[in-house]
Amino acid sequence: MQYACKIIHSVYTLNIMGMSVALMWAKNDWLADPVDIKRLAPLPTIIENYRVPDKDFNHVDFLWALEALELVYQKIFSILKRYD
Repeated sequence: MQYACKIIHSVYTLNIMGMSVALMWAKNDWLADPVDIKRLAPLPTIIENYRVPDKDFNHVDFLWALEALELVYQKIFSILKRYD
């Protein structure tokens, strides 16, 4: 059972993704690493690269912040309207 403990990472060719993607991230979001954002942003299917303008906004705030409607959800609605 020695092989059962090996970690195998999937390899994805991101530049041939067939769907549009909007990146939404915040400076204080511990799950959105700036290195990853820089790597993803140039992809041809990225339709939006939006950084939440609140420097203290974090990953949990995308759901629970009182300002989420103003800072995130309205942006999502405007993106969705473009593809209505």
